[in-house]
Amino acid sequence: MTEPLSLLIIAMAFVLGGMVKGVAGLGLPVVTVAVLTFAFGLPSAMGLMVVPGLMTNAWQALGPNFWPALKRISIFLIPSLFTIWFGTGLLVTLDSSWLVAMLGIILSIYAITGISGFTVTIPATKERFIGPVFGLVNGITTGMTGVTSTPSVIYLNGLDMKREMFIQSMGLVFLISYMVLTVSLWMRGLVTMEIGGLSLFAAIPALIGMWVGRWLRFRTSEASFKRLFYRVLLVIGLYLIVRAVWL
Repeated sequence: MTEPLSLLIIAMAFVLGGMVKGVAGLGLPVVTVAVLTFAFGLPSAMGLMVVPGLMTNAWQALGPNFWPALKRISIFLIPSLFTIWFGTGLLVTLDSSWLVAMLGIILSIYAITGISGFTVTIPATKERFIGPVFGLVNGITTGMTGVTSTPSVIYLNGLDMKREMFIQSMGLVFLISYMVLTVSLWMRGLVTMEIGGLSLFAAIPALIGMWVGRWLRFRTSEASFKRLFYRVLLVIGLYLIVRAVWL
């Protein structure tokens, strides 16, 4: 994976993912894991996401709403963290076609909810029942695919938080989930010295992509960008499902 072509693929994937995150505030793992899965397989793609996933979400997680946001989402986050280990267990035991299909399903659901504007409303009185259910599912899918945004973003959207707290809550979920995922992948032997070094290298193009994305945010329509992003993501997701089932 250290050949020039592989390094170029890794760099391009993280620049692209970083640009999406810079414009939309999320989407780095969604883009990079999907692209890198084509080239290196899902387990390696998830390992490469470790350092960029931690670095690019740290800034979003920190801020004035840190403790209120952490308290608000804890009922979702704690069950999610516990089931990440179970998800990585499935990652190392299931056939690769099942894993690719799961990734495709998650990307497709994420894209469809974005295109349709689908949201759920979660009353405060029912958070203690609904939050753990979303959390359990989110942890399993995070451990299996490295994508932390589905169904976490659907759940967080349903809490009707102010924009600043919502963005910080996403950062907290992504950052803490990737901390636990990193440990879990390492304990299962999926983060080797080579993968770790390449992941550290990948943080540079990811940060460059985020800088470009932030620059583009003020020069393009965020709504138009998201529409294009979700449609491209849907095509990728459906292709992964077809590839897993028929190829």
